[in-house]
Amino acid sequence: MENLNESQPSLFDLSVDHSSQHSLEQAAKWARFLAIVFICSAVIVTVVFLIFGGGLLNNLSYKFGFSYLQSAFLLILLVCLAIFSVFIVFLYRFSSFTTKGLQETNQNDLEKGISSLKTYFIMVGVLGILGLFFSLLGLLRK
Repeated sequence: MENLNESQPSLFDLSVDHSSQHSLEQAAKWARFLAIVFICSAVIVTVVFLIFGGGLLNNLSYKFGFSYLQSAFLLILLVCLAIFSVFIVFLYRFSSFTTKGLQETNQNDLEKGISSLKTYFIMVGVLGILGLFFSLLGLLRK
């Protein structure tokens, strides 16, 4: 296993000092907290939908006359939960691997953690750009 303290040739010859380690530990703790909050939120939304969603969808389909509204809404909910779950997994992976890498001074685990954070931010950025695009598209249609 490669240690963080060993000198390895890299692009910038970076090392993790005490201040950087503390910052990464704090970021990992907050990421774990947010991942747990997001998991709880997803479970609560799912349970509330399972309890109250049937009546709500029946009222909406009766009011608007769409018989396929229930299936479409359920499909949209499942897709949103799947996307949300992928976000949670990468945020939690960042927390776990970064914490483990810093505690055991393992470079590979630290790299996995930072890579998971990078993937998380790429996905958030793409989703943000898509949201902005569709918002602008909606404004231009009016």
